[in-house]
Amino acid sequence: MPSTPISSLLPDLTGYSVDDDSIHLLNILGIGAYGKVYKAWDSRTQAYVAVKCMPTYEPGSRTAEMQDAELELHTILSDHVSVVTLIRQFVEDHFVFVVLELCPGGDFHGALFRHRCFHRDARKIKKVFGEILDAVDHLHQLGVSHRDIKPQNILCDEAGTNIRLTDFGMSTREAWSDHACGTRMFMSPESLNHARESYSTRQSDLWALGMLFAIVVSQSTPWDSAMLSDEDFAAFCENAEYLYQVFPGITQPTFELLEWCFFPDASKRPTLAEFRDAMNAIDCFAVQPTRVKVPSSTPTGEWEVTAPSIDCEKTPRPASVPVFAPQLPAPATTSSASSINQGSSSSSDSSSSLPFFTSDSDTTCSTPPTSPVEDSTDGSMSECVLAPVKPPQCPPLTRLPTCRQFMLPKIKN
Repeated sequence: MPSTPISSLLPDLTGYSVDDDSIHLLNILGIGAYGKVYKAWDSRTQAYVAVKCMPTYEPGSRTAEMQDAELELHTILSDHVSVVTLIRQFVEDHFVFVVLELCPGGDFHGALFRHRCFHRDARKIKKVFGEILDAVDHLHQLGVSHRDIKPQNILCDEAGTNIRLTDFGMSTREAWSDHACGTRMFMSPESLNHARESYSTRQSDLWALGMLFAIVVSQSTPWDSAMLSDEDFAAFCENAEYLYQVFPGITQPTFELLEWCFFPDASKRPTLAEFRDAMNAIDCFAVQPTRVKVPSSTPTGEWEVTAPSIDCEKTPRPASVPVFAPQLPAPATTSSASSINQGSSSSSDSSSSLPFFTSDSDTTCSTPPTSPVEDSTDGSMSECVLAPVKPPQCPPLTRLPTCRQFMLPKIKN
């Protein structure tokens, strides 16, 4: 990841229209290392969408090839119900715009830690994790490994259901790889072992699923990285029952499944089908919530997973990029235009907001729920009741300045 996130150099395009004035950028949902994501209104489909904005790069550069590969893979994968749909993409005024399905509930991280959507609810955990397994199985069936499975790369609705896997920047078609990438906390020990020649990218996904499952059922993690230099992981390697110390509330069947997922020999870990069968056979995952590793800086007393993604390729990403032109001037506003956000579902009240995603640089931007959630009191799953879609009532928005008015230098590799 570059030392200065490219996204911090991108201008704020809130209030501008792109794609022949069919896409109206309403507000920022999130900021990643390489782009900004906006909530937008698509007048073609008469629906709210998410729009990711990224800079263009010098044609033929490694960075441009990586961007093209990510978009190509996402296009191929997005026909599955549990993968975020890539609706279309276009280039305008030195920006790449990717129009995506909008997930109103934000990311899985928020559902887990801020809204406790799965608190001791085995039935809901099975349903939601089954959707995650479906998404990963879809990738593997098409010969693609995600390599960065974590809560921040899974989106959902306000109830924490209707899962959508996203962010394919680390994904690969290679079955075996000789370099490590992903988020260290979710990376397999063989991928972190620099002495090895190569590792299975598919098995690395399965390890990440095991770690994600541990987080869902316990609200915590057993270690920071699967390396012997990590005291917790070393203790587990010495005695698997160490899991009972870090997850004192888990049941015996849950312990056995986690022990299987974290088996040192990658070839002996469960397949996706075996994982699903073992999980569905468990009646109760934990009898009490687990809280460990509580940092004093966390006011809620909850331990949250916000580890950044890393890329340990032999050829590193560029350490710096040319400085961007000054930010665009804010478009002219009127009283009717300023009321859009006040009356729409994207209020700026941060006290009840959900993160759209957490970026590689751990920058979190939030948007509140856009529809009410009906909570059940009989132990059944909460279902999301979506509010009717209404177009923003506003005058025509200012169009993005042309290249003559605002010129971004093309970023070289």
